[in-house]
Amino acid sequence: TILRWFEDDAISGDETHKRHGFLEMHRVACSKQRDFEAILVWDQDRFGRFDSLEAGYWVHPLVKAGVKLVTVGEGLIDWTDFTGRMMYGIKQEGKHQFL
Repeated sequence: TILRWFEDDAISGDETHKRHGFLEMHRVACSKQRDFEAILVWDQDRFGRFDSLEAGYWVHPLVKAGVKLVTVGEGLIDWTDFTGRMMYGIKQEGKHQFL
């Protein structure tokens, strides 16, 4: 069940400070008022096009809150597993470099 939409139309995934929908989603996801278990995105780059260092800044609080990232194309991004974290990091760097 999709509970709500957080959108950032026509804003680059590399300009996180301008992504008000993303920032609100992250705030809600990390709060005690969170009423969802996962963030659903079309592709990993729709979550963000961070470099691997910035990605940690955004991902670590979600992991601590127990929030998962699920993509339509690849399914669950496993941040709890070594291989999952490595694959996420490698893909993040590639998507960041693409910009």
